[in-house]
Amino acid sequence: MNPAAVPVIKESLLLQNFDKRIGELVATHPLTYFFGTARNLIGVLLQNDIAGVNEAGDLLIVKRGLSGSGKEKLVYDKTTKKLFVTNESCFDSDVIRLVGDIVEERFNGR
Repeated sequence: MNPAAVPVIKESLLLQNFDKRIGELVATHPLTYFFGTARNLIGVLLQNDIAGVNEAGDLLIVKRGLSGSGKEKLVYDKTTKKLFVTNESCFDSDVIRLVGDIVEERFNGR
C-alpha cells in the first residue's frame, strides 16, 4: 500500500480553503502522509485547544464530507467560530459546518 499525500491546513485558514479541491491544496500547502486506505483527506493543524479533546499543535487527519458512520467528526460552529469534536450525525447547517470524520490524531504536530 502506498501512502497518501495529505495537505496540512492551519485551523485559521480552514474556512477559506474549505471548498478547494485536494489537488489544489496539495500544491499550495505543506504535506504529511497517511498510511491507509482513504481519499479526500486533509490535515487540520490546530491553533487553539478543543476543550478536553485536543491541544493547539495537534494534527487531525480528516476525511472531508458527509459521513454515515459513528466516527468522531470535526465540525465548525459558525456562532462561536470554533472547531469541536462530536459523535452526533445530525446538525443544524445554519449553525454547524461539518468538516469530516477524524481518521487519525497526531499529538503535538507542530
